[in-house]
Amino acid sequence: MLNAPMPLGECESLPAVCTCLADRFCRVDGSPPARLLISTPDEEHHAYVNLSAIRNDQSLTHEGRGLAVLKRIAACMAPTLLSRCEDLVAVSAAALEIAMQLGDPEFATLERTAVQRAMGQRMAVEPLSTTHIDLGGDGKVLVRQTSQWPAYVDEHGQRVGFGVEDMPILEAGFAAAFGLERVDSHTSDTAGTKSFALHGNVQHCLLETPDAALKAAFVGRPPSFDDDVLHGVAKLFDEAQIHIEPPTHEAGGQRPSSAILDVAERRIERSEADGQAHRRTMGLATITDATGVRMGKPPGTSHSPALVLNQLSQLSATFEFNRKAALA
Repeated sequence: MLNAPMPLGECESLPAVCTCLADRFCRVDGSPPARLLISTPDEEHHAYVNLSAIRNDQSLTHEGRGLAVLKRIAACMAPTLLSRCEDLVAVSAAALEIAMQLGDPEFATLERTAVQRAMGQRMAVEPLSTTHIDLGGDGKVLVRQTSQWPAYVDEHGQRVGFGVEDMPILEAGFAAAFGLERVDSHTSDTAGTKSFALHGNVQHCLLETPDAALKAAFVGRPPSFDDDVLHGVAKLFDEAQIHIEPPTHEAGGQRPSSAILDVAERRIERSEADGQAHRRTMGLATITDATGVRMGKPPGTSHSPALVLNQLSQLSATFEFNRKAALA
């Protein structure tokens, strides 16, 4: 894990994010929690993140467990981001922002919401959810979210499924990639500020079922499952000030979704109109008396920052990562 404090400051959505993470990964009501996996390029197999210590820590509140999960996830992602952007403060902020996305209730249920729009109450069984964080060798973090339904209710009210564990009747999900890039001239301005942009896009969407009737429910339905997911990602990335890139062609099978492109084009037009080259950036104060770093809306916007980290100026060469400890 991070061998340095990662204090979170003023953030309006933090309690809701922590509660969502605790609800997903630290359930204590007897129902199975969502699975969290981590994999790296040099590993043949993925590894489950062991959250039992957090789950069983009686000194933590429910929200406190979620905060511990948030920091654990950020600690796992930070080394990968650092390989592409050698700025410890920027990496800390970006890793926490991505982890905050995973704790956003809308982001956490995007694929389930898209399925429910098509199927209504027929997917009455609670799905098993998995978040797989793939730490790429290119300095990017790939987040795969999937939900698996063991059964559904057909038009006659009958439950349809295989009745066998690990054989879902429907699997749905998507993969979103995140990367951190420096967007200024690589030299601090007179105010001692460096700018970095957190980029994100959809790599692909997944919707698989061996059931013919279930397939028919999704075919030809406007909007498609892919568009539902892409619209949702575009909305959330725009709100979080994550630079939106067009999805890869695999995302929708054909051309990138107009939802993503439209949001990106509006962002660019708005930037040019305001005379700001980079609207989706985070300003990092590096002057000697800096007490914090903000990741969120650029100066002049009406909204408060999405994430504020306080007192990170002390981080230096002693800032080290221990991934094995993060997975322990």
